[in-house]
Amino acid sequence: MTFTGCSPTRYLADDQALVRKARLKGVDNDFMEQANTYIQNDITPNSKLNLALYNLVNTKKGKYRTDRIRNVGEAPHILDSSLVEISRGQIEKFLASKGFFRARVKTDIEVKNKKGFITFTAVQGPSFKIRNISYVIPDTAVKSLYEANRAKLTRLRPGNRFDRDSVYYERDEVIYRLMKQNGYYDYLRQYMRIGVDTNLNLGEVDTLKIYIDNPEDKPAHQVYTINNTFITIKNSDGKIEGIHPDSAVVDSQYYFKDYSKRFRANALSRYLFLKKNNLYNIDNENITYNRLY
Repeated sequence: MTFTGCSPTRYLADDQALVRKARLKGVDNDFMEQANTYIQNDITPNSKLNLALYNLVNTKKGKYRTDRIRNVGEAPHILDSSLVEISRGQIEKFLASKGFFRARVKTDIEVKNKKGFITFTAVQGPSFKIRNISYVIPDTAVKSLYEANRAKLTRLRPGNRFDRDSVYYERDEVIYRLMKQNGYYDYLRQYMRIGVDTNLNLGEVDTLKIYIDNPEDKPAHQVYTINNTFITIKNSDGKIEGIHPDSAVVDSQYYFKDYSKRFRANALSRYLFLKKNNLYNIDNENITYNRLY
């Protein structure tokens, strides 16, 4: 298949411009690739081949079709100032999330012969480093658990550049997982929050405060232990009506109901890592699911 060499802008209205370049300057190499993802896709240059395919089947009498548009190729990326502004703001927020709280991003748009050229220029400013870290944890048992394990798990340390990804890691992979491994079955991620006190003159996060709140109207978080475990096995269609299951109790803690009548309870019990009177542990729950499936 061959394509003629006509200009890809020939089908545009007089007040439209095809995006030919969208570039970002002023961002450190460590963050450039990720920062570029915040430029809206609809204001990045088209693939020449995909645009040519689209133009081949979705134009008529020198104009783009407005009906019976075929899903072939890629529609032209038309310069849109609102998307430029959205992209500028998103890049700025991204830089702030990496500790560049003073970062500013400016845009420059040039249009020539119905072709648009966009330049985002970032002025990062200083990267804010964490000076102090403090905790506000009213549940003393949770506080002791966190303090005993934090040093070997955290990515938030004094002297490090503030990075919101590290905050999310603290919330999801440190605190949430630690709680779920130690009996706190109903712990939720939103119990953890942070406060940031910045010293703009010194370019520091003066104090990063980590809060682990108690459940509403409760003096502490509930710790759960495993009692009995109930295992129900169904046929692939999920139906149980009118079927009398095979039933068994193993080790006075595993209660089986097998509607498929295909499994031996004693054999299955070897794949269960939830033990009676043990603290609830999400790892044991996940291992059990993985082994059974």
